[in-house]
Amino acid sequence: MSDATSRAPAPADLAHLHAVFLADILPRVEQHGRVYFRHLKCLHAKEEALAEMRALAWLSSMLLMAPSPALLARLPNNKLPDRKDFYHYGIDHAAREAAWHRAMGECQRMADEFARWAENPDLSVVLPL
Repeated sequence: MSDATSRAPAPADLAHLHAVFLADILPRVEQHGRVYFRHLKCLHAKEEALAEMRALAWLSSMLLMAPSPALLARLPNNKLPDRKDFYHYGIDHAAREAAWHRAMGECQRMADEFARWAENPDLSVVLPL
């Protein structure tokens, strides 16, 4: 496999893909939607259906990452840090900050693993939403 096909896309490549989507693909999706939803008489319902179709057309090429149960088990309190931690830890700021730093370290491991995967993507591990 050449370096050009195994590298992660550069931001310029992603911008180009987005421009192609907007210029070429989206108009065709909208045209198809107008034909497919022609039976909807309510303009609001038709626009809602078209908006959902536009969103799904873009999201169909999106990759969503989520922490695994194994990662969550390694985190403090078995969850991603959130605003509720301020209530949980109260005035023990050092404990809250330590938990957040530990979580950031574990999440960095996930980011590093994803970066390695992105260098040579194995699409067999990608699941549809």
